Amino acid sequence: MILAGLVAARLAGARAGAIGAWLAAVYPPLVWVASYAWSEAIAWPLGLLVVWWFDRATATRDAEGWKPAAIAGGLTGLAILIRPSTILFAPLALAWLAWRRRLTLALAFGLSAAAIVTPWTLRNVAEYGRFVLVATEGGAATIIPTADQPHSLSWSQDGSWLAFVLRNAAFA
Repeated sequence: MILAGLVAARLAGARAGAIGAWLAAVYPPLVWVASYAWSEAIAWPLGLLVVWWFDRATATRDAEGWKPAAIAGGLTGLAILIRPSTILFAPLALAWLAWRRRLTLALAFGLSAAAIVTPWTLRNVAEYGRFVLVATEGGAATIIPTADQPHSLSWSQDGSWLAFVLRNAAFA
């Protein structure tokens, strides 16, 4: 609730912050998700922290903004480990920073996110004997989220991502 209010206040003013905090306090899914042992209970506040630090980084000059960008990148790395779908944010954030010619911020953000995710990726390589960036279930859920025949969605025998996509393209 407090993070929602702070982010809203930072982006749209004090009145929006108060309204945002109040809405977060009474929004039923945010109230009940905290009582379950789900990753969402950690992921949504972490996402708000990423937004908060990313905004602080981009609101300053490069000489001052690299520290908030590094914090935002580190928090993004943690969010990726908690909810692998967050990985989609990292390249978008890096592309936006590069487009805005904030290369120092992009470097700080990217390196700190990579510093958090890389140990887990190396662990996955050792455990599975192949490259698995963060999670093994990410490909099928991202490529074919509404398949009519989920029993047919298995990786190919050789583990080829391209073979999997081509074989299951009819379900996309």
